[in-house]
Amino acid sequence: MRILVAGLLAAIIVAMPAMAQTTRVIAVADFVDETHGGVFISASRLNEPLATLINNRAGGRLRVASVTVLRDEMRARGLTPRDLVSPTSASVIAVALGADLIVTGRWTHLDADARELEPFFSPGSANAVLEIRVLDVATRRVVLRDSFHGIAAGGGAIGMLWRAAYMALYHAADTIGRL
Repeated sequence: MRILVAGLLAAIIVAMPAMAQTTRVIAVADFVDETHGGVFISASRLNEPLATLINNRAGGRLRVASVTVLRDEMRARGLTPRDLVSPTSASVIAVALGADLIVTGRWTHLDADARELEPFFSPGSANAVLEIRVLDVATRRVVLRDSFHGIAAGGGAIGMLWRAAYMALYHAADTIGRL
């Protein structure tokens, strides 16, 4: 019986490091904004709320790198969010931040379908679509490529755009947080 208990304890001790959860660092780059409505809500900079949402949703599995430092690294290398389509460029930035993963993305739709594009009240709706790619820096393999949608109705056109974008960000963070 003692041999059985000792063998079981040894197996648990050997398996514990494998069961230990490691925290990976994730960088979230500014987005490419290919929309007409994105300028009203600074859509290219909505990576900051996404970084916060990921941090809150990841349950300690992911640590988000500083968005400010990421922007500084990109500026120092003369890179724009559009340049991060290249896995090489994205990896260079991620490595400079000590990140294991890097999120890049682009807004393809940020549209307010309002009867009157009033900034303060409109009976219409807004639609947001964010395409996200998450690159594993070590392997340069895309571990996630997906589109996230958000809709909002009522209120001002700018408020609807923001709420629709936030819903898309929330869905993206929920998925990324499970990586």
